[in-house]
Amino acid sequence: MSSSGGSGSGSFNLAKATEVFNKYKDQGTGQIEMEGIGAFWQDAGGPELMPFYLSFKMNAANFGQYSQKEFTDGFRAMGVSTLDELKKRVPQLANDMKAPDEFKKMYKFVYNFARDKSNRNMQTEMAVDQWNTLLKDRCRFLNVWISFLTEEKKDLKVVTKDTWDMIYELNETTKGDLSTFVDDGSWPPIIDGFIAYFNAKQGAK
Repeated sequence: MSSSGGSGSGSFNLAKATEVFNKYKDQGTGQIEMEGIGAFWQDAGGPELMPFYLSFKMNAANFGQYSQKEFTDGFRAMGVSTLDELKKRVPQLANDMKAPDEFKKMYKFVYNFARDKSNRNMQTEMAVDQWNTLLKDRCRFLNVWISFLTEEKKDLKVVTKDTWDMIYELNETTKGDLSTFVDDGSWPPIIDGFIAYFNAKQGAK
């Protein structure tokens, strides 16, 4: 069966992709669990964000677990069937991931992927960890945003999906320069509060 989904251009072989899955799966659960996923990520290689991107391509539901269908569907989407093919594809995948539209899709995916599924919203501590990984090289005001959460919003236990998305939009809209922020009345209160906090910090310098 041929597939040119995602970055791939070659033929996809389900049996070979399943062999790769079986290499890393837990014999007890029949899924790839965290230990196997860690080994897979290390074997695949690539930049720091590659594990997120691989999980995004698999449309994985849960951090720390890949089902067989998620894993093989991801290989199909990337146009690879073996680990060697994936390793060769990683530089192109790393390049694909940098594209604004693709990065935005991955960023939005991470919220549901990484959050504790026993809660509707992501724990603030987890969100901070994810922001520090995903946006550290893409958001100039990230450190101030983290300070705002730890100083002004220290009682905020969870981060909503809307807040998660709005931080990305704020960064894109302002290109990381909050002096260009225009309040059109559509931003949620937490963003308005952050802008006031940022301006106060700037005024105190």
